[in-house]
Amino acid sequence: MKSAEKLPLTLLLLLALILPYELDKPLFTLAGFSFTNVEILMWLTIGAGVALWVRDVIRHPANRPKIPRYQLILLGAFVVALFASALLAPTLRGNALKAALRTVTGIALMFSVLAIVRTRRQAWWVVGAILVGSLAAFSLGLVEVALNTEFQWLKLFRPKISTTGPFARLTSTWDYANQAAMVAEVCVPLMLAAIVGSQRIAMNKRRKVLLVAVQCLLLLLILQAGILTLSRAALLTIGGVLAVGWGWEMVHRRWLAPQWSLPLLAFVGLFVANALFVPAMQMRLASESDQAWYQREIVVTDQLAAQAGETVLVDVTITNNSTRAWRSTAVFPIRIGARWLGEDGNTVYQEERWALEETFRPNETKSFTLPLKAVRNGGTYFVQWDLVEQNIAWFSDLAGNRVLTRAEISGNAPSEDGTVAPPEPRTIAQPLPPDPTRGVLWRLGFQLWRTSPIFGIGLDNYRLRYGELLGLDYFNDRLHSNNLYVETLVSFGIVGAGIFFAWMGMLVWDFGRKLHADPAPIRIGLALAIIAYFIHGLLDYFFLFNATGLLFWILIGLWITTEENR
Repeated sequence: MKSAEKLPLTLLLLLALILPYELDKPLFTLAGFSFTNVEILMWLTIGAGVALWVRDVIRHPANRPKIPRYQLILLGAFVVALFASALLAPTLRGNALKAALRTVTGIALMFSVLAIVRTRRQAWWVVGAILVGSLAAFSLGLVEVALNTEFQWLKLFRPKISTTGPFARLTSTWDYANQAAMVAEVCVPLMLAAIVGSQRIAMNKRRKVLLVAVQCLLLLLILQAGILTLSRAALLTIGGVLAVGWGWEMVHRRWLAPQWSLPLLAFVGLFVANALFVPAMQMRLASESDQAWYQREIVVTDQLAAQAGETVLVDVTITNNSTRAWRSTAVFPIRIGARWLGEDGNTVYQEERWALEETFRPNETKSFTLPLKAVRNGGTYFVQWDLVEQNIAWFSDLAGNRVLTRAEISGNAPSEDGTVAPPEPRTIAQPLPPDPTRGVLWRLGFQLWRTSPIFGIGLDNYRLRYGELLGLDYFNDRLHSNNLYVETLVSFGIVGAGIFFAWMGMLVWDFGRKLHADPAPIRIGLALAIIAYFIHGLLDYFFLFNATGLLFWILIGLWITTEENR
């Protein structure tokens, strides 16, 4: 290989390797755009690909990468529609334009892959880099979940570990557990392709058996990692991809197809084992979100009067409306809590907590008489009544509703040292309202689409606008529609979404038509890895995250280039 071609391939391999390891904070900012380690490598790779395209066009036009016509036409039209939707967006045009530019860089990376990867052997190198980088991250995540801890040094790559209630979800170096799930779904068919491809390598039989055995163990690691992300989309997608692969072999009358049937059985076995023995999985399957674990009803007086420093008895009735039992003896015990708040509702002057003493089961109602000690300084306060999962969260922070008692405190009481100085308050953040369910998010998406049906509201604007339909000024602005197809329709309208869906349909048609003629393991693995995105898209949206969006366009580029280069 010429040195002029080694550098672009090296850059692409490094990019594929470090995709799971994007730094949480950018290395520098230029012209209003921030650049992380992954983005720097991405731009270097795109630049190298452009240089190769220019070289081939000028010097070797016959050697230019061959691209299916539908790819050029539909992706070109989609880019035009992408910017049209941003420029014609009713509001937030700057944000939509920024997201459009990010999407176009992904498409540019795909075309760079076509210029850089010229043989199937090189395509295998890129797949290997994807697997090696991801497997290292999965291994790290499995250790973290097994220890039920959070490695602080991983904050280099993510804000914090994803959790569901008191349980850690496998997050590793990705920003969110759902990103780790998406990568696991892609790695399953790629690893299976590597296992089948290894059987065709000319080598000593003993070494070949050892290689395949190691690869099978790594496949089990990926499957378990995908399950421990606690993502329902991961369960659907991994099972779906393995079922599609098995169905493909059955069409060709290979009924047993061990390369698909055995992994499918292994996945089902791992899922059943986790559902039986992993409490986090049991609770995750019992409800759509962990917010259902924190539902409660509290009945208490709405007015209270006391002397400063006085202890008063307050009757409180609590109903467990959640899907789990509350225990004071758990690793993260649940207690009754009270906060003395200022009139602004966000300044905390004092907290108290009381043990439940016995298990509190779902749909059970209990009454308590609690000794509440008043603050030492007179004035008007609010007492917030709640339950607290120690070191995790106050229930109202997740369930969204606060139960408050207005308290009038008379006089001032000295502290233990005899002073009457006011206590040191602290400020708490206003809790976000509960996230809407997927069904509600999809309905809101349809309503937003109706406001701009032709060109849409602009990419990445759904998360900033859905709250207005709920009458909310303060809501989770990181929440997308949780559906690739809804997000595409509301973002680009009929025009852009129609083009993108047509491109997806042509791509899937391409898989079915061309794999009949060329069922090479790498081709099957790449096709199913891309299909994993389309299945996962039924329950999530992922294109605007580098770790998953760039990986998608790399896979598209590898699929196209392996068609011509054998």
